[in-house]
Amino acid sequence: MEKLPDQVKNILIVSDEGTDKLAAMADKILEMNPRIELASVVQEADPYDMLLKKISSLEQQIATLTVQHTRDRQRSRSHQRNRSRSRSRKHFDPDGKYCFFHFKFGKKCYPDKCKPPCSWKQPENCN
Repeated sequence: MEKLPDQVKNILIVSDEGTDKLAAMADKILEMNPRIELASVVQEADPYDMLLKKISSLEQQIATLTVQHTRDRQRSRSHQRNRSRSRSRKHFDPDGKYCFFHFKFGKKCYPDKCKPPCSWKQPENCN
């Protein structure tokens, strides 16, 4: 009944007959009205269109991943640069030629903080 044309369904809907009688009536209605066309249009998806859509989707995903990868590498490089700067700092060597205070503060070191052996020479023009 669902697959019958609307015009035939509208006629048969008012009848209380059984399925067999309704089928026979539908056949007679269709014989009497040859203008009623039974057409079923199934639009098949074009395989090329489907492939083009999938390719387009993949291209977009690749572009997104490329941008993310580039950002991650830039962040990684900036972190490496920061770490390398902090590693390049000089560390105090207790066996070196300067005491800890002159090593850390240089000419700003108070003379009373200096511990021997220290080879720091105070400039002549400073007190």
